[in-house]
Amino acid sequence: MDYLEYYQLAEHPFSNVVESRFFYDNPQQSEAITKLKYAVDSKKGLAVVIGNIGAGKTTLARRLLEELDEENYEAALLVIIHSSVSSDWLLKKFSIQLGVMQGDYGRVQGVAQHGESRGQNGQLCILRTS
Repeated sequence: MDYLEYYQLAEHPFSNVVESRFFYDNPQQSEAITKLKYAVDSKKGLAVVIGNIGAGKTTLARRLLEELDEENYEAALLVIIHSSVSSDWLLKKFSIQLGVMQGDYGRVQGVAQHGESRGQNGQLCILRTS
C-alpha cells in the first residue's frame, strides 16, 4: 500500500522543490518582503536576507519574484548551494540567467549593459541568489 493512500494524503508531503503556495506569511516574512520591495523600487542596488537553513529565504525570494510585475521587472533567481564561489563564477551564472552573451566587453560590462537596456525600456533588472 502506498503511504499517500494509507495516510489519505492528496499529494506527497515532502519535496525538494520550493513551492510558494506553502509560504507562511508571518510578521517577519511580511517585513522582509516589504523591505525587499522597497530596496527594489528605490533601486538600492543590494539587499541581503540571511537566515538559517530552512528559515524560508528561498521561499521568500520566490514569493517576491511572483509579486513583481513582469512588465516592469526582469527577474532571475540563482540558487547557490555552496558558499565558496568566486565573483567570476557568480557573474557567469548571472549572465546565463539573463541571457547575456559575454561578447567583447566581458561579463561585468555585459550584465551592466543588459541592465541599462532594460532601464531604457522602463524595466528594472532583479538578480536574486539563494
